[in-house]
Amino acid sequence: DWAKEILYEYPTLNIVGEVWTGEPAILSGYQGGSPLRKNYNSNLPALTDFGLRDALIRFLQNKKGLYDIFTTLSKDYLYADPNNLVVFTDNHDIARTMFYADSNVAKAKLVYHMLLTLRGIPQIFYGTEIGMIENEDHGTLRKPFPGGFPGDTRSAFTEKGRTAYENDIYNYLHQLLQIRKSSKAVSKGKLTHFPPKDDLYIYFKTYEDEIVVNIINASDNTKDVDLSIYANFTSGVKKLEDMKTGKILTGLKIKVDKETAAIYKAIK
Repeated sequence: DWAKEILYEYPTLNIVGEVWTGEPAILSGYQGGSPLRKNYNSNLPALTDFGLRDALIRFLQNKKGLYDIFTTLSKDYLYADPNNLVVFTDNHDIARTMFYADSNVAKAKLVYHMLLTLRGIPQIFYGTEIGMIENEDHGTLRKPFPGGFPGDTRSAFTEKGRTAYENDIYNYLHQLLQIRKSSKAVSKGKLTHFPPKDDLYIYFKTYEDEIVVNIINASDNTKDVDLSIYANFTSGVKKLEDMKTGKILTGLKIKVDKETAAIYKAIK
């Protein structure tokens, strides 16, 4: 009733509700306009997507692979609006991403890439951008960000105040956020993904005439990828722009380094 009245007065406002379950079949029923629940309407436009969060964390912990992420996202048809889910990997109640990654920076970067390029509204917990680790203790995981307070010995708000490890993660996230900011396909586009095979996950984001392809290589080997087999998206495409480096590639055959996430914009 509260959400209904608020949205009546402020129809352009978005409201996110936290429902702490990782099962999409349960979670989806709490989003406003749910197609699953006929006698109940939460009137909440957005939800915290614990379903995707749990799948990303299982991947980080080596409990499951990329196919688990694919199958979780394949349940998006259960939601009234999967694009209005708040996606995240950590917050004030759960241990930080790097804790679950056991300091495996390469794997954490794969998760950060998916977090910012799949679908939904990304939420980044403070300190994630510098790779704060901590544990599951609430007092510990909420420790102050280094800098900005009287008596702090350093400020991680500045490049010089960050360690090499912190700058590596900061720069990686900064680059992804700039890509997201500059591309409507990345931030608002329709997601089309394909079942991962041999630790390789390929998905496209499309918005009007913009086509972006993401390639997640979670294997220990460099992968050769031929994008011509995805003809629905690549027909007529002559070149690819590496959105991280700006380099223009001719043709649709590319190599993706091990434990690397690549993102390309199609050029016809």
